[in-house]
Amino acid sequence: METSKISFLSALLITMNIMIGAGIYISPPDMAIVAGAYSYWGWFAAFLVLLPVVLSFSKLAAYYPGEGGIYNYVKDSLGVFSGFITAWIYFLGFVGAQCIQTFALRELVGYSMNSQFILDTPWVFNLVFHGSLFLLCWFSMTVIAKWQTLITVLKLSPLFFVVGYLLLNPFKGASSATEMINATASSIPHPETWSEILSLVWKTVPYAIFGYWGFEACSNISHRISGSKKNASRVIVLGFFIVCSLYSLFHFEVIRLMGAQGLYEHKVEGFMTYAGWTNVTILRVSSIIFMSCLSISYFNAVFSEFLSYSFVIKNLGQEKLFLFPERMRSFNKNAQPTYAIFVNGFLCFLIASLVKDKSSLLAIANIGIIISFAMALLALLKISLREKDYTYVAISLLGFVSCYLITMFSLGILEGDFSKISLLIFLVIIGIGIYFYRMSRLKLEKSN
Repeated sequence: METSKISFLSALLITMNIMIGAGIYISPPDMAIVAGAYSYWGWFAAFLVLLPVVLSFSKLAAYYPGEGGIYNYVKDSLGVFSGFITAWIYFLGFVGAQCIQTFALRELVGYSMNSQFILDTPWVFNLVFHGSLFLLCWFSMTVIAKWQTLITVLKLSPLFFVVGYLLLNPFKGASSATEMINATASSIPHPETWSEILSLVWKTVPYAIFGYWGFEACSNISHRISGSKKNASRVIVLGFFIVCSLYSLFHFEVIRLMGAQGLYEHKVEGFMTYAGWTNVTILRVSSIIFMSCLSISYFNAVFSEFLSYSFVIKNLGQEKLFLFPERMRSFNKNAQPTYAIFVNGFLCFLIASLVKDKSSLLAIANIGIIISFAMALLALLKISLREKDYTYVAISLLGFVSCYLITMFSLGILEGDFSKISLLIFLVIIGIGIYFYRMSRLKLEKSN
């Protein structure tokens, strides 16, 4: 039994690698337009808001040391339908996250190639991109795993490069380009009092929260950590805090060199042009490398989510809770659930092509994921009351407060009629899933 245990340090590194995703490269420009030079504090604000939910998931993983997952958490405590609707909304939330990452990749490729066609016709790019990912998902995990180490290094390279640049050049001032942009900027807020700063920082939470999604996967290894039973919570909280600190340092450095307006206009991928290097060749090569690493990060984020979250559909098929359950639960010769991956890819293509506003996609992702988390918290509350574990009764109640705050913050970034239409599209797809569930249940009842 002990051979399956992992050390505290190994668990910490695994947790951090799972948590660090493409969100740190996507969110800073949107945070900058909201809170200006103080926007990097948004990562700590999101950390505080999300902490009760993170602790709650670590406890749920302890209650389910074998076959965990959000569907099982809710189904065992609240029933099959509650389990289904939680899993379906959770899956759709991460489809929304895939759409945001697709949006970011399309913008990066479009601007890098100076192609207005790519920028103006998202469905063409999405069709090629999601079709390519679907084909890649046919390969075995053994083949995919061989590339993941290199991809992980490339994914983390921009983060550690920027943080390292800050440590090596702590007193470097902003470039003249930054000062010129800031002097003419009118859209960036410049708060002067602490109350104004705090008010703006809290408004960055929905953007910062996006950078932390996926943390729940960390809780699935909590039962395998050696030593004290408290090590699981310690690993998750410490890993969460270290990732928060890295994100904050990264954001602080890009905004220090680029300025809030420069960051908003040129995104993170424009960082190298503000680094102060005057040699044209070095600047051009370093910019290409930096943007290539960002592209790989976006690409791998969507690819990994295709592989991971398609198993939600596969598991619903296995439970006979989704249309065509035999196909949804089936694997190809490389043990990949290709039909479930197709459903994931099709929905991602559809939503990314119809919803062209990043804020709407962000709200859809946040709200979908947080609703499913609220259902899991309800399951934890029920278990904790039964076990008379009043510490986690309190933590789960705080988690509900967190879910409410994140929902309100996310709804706050929706503007205009198009955002309402985007939310309606999301609700319609939820309704279609419920219809599939009812059809599957009726079919199952008839067969019995």
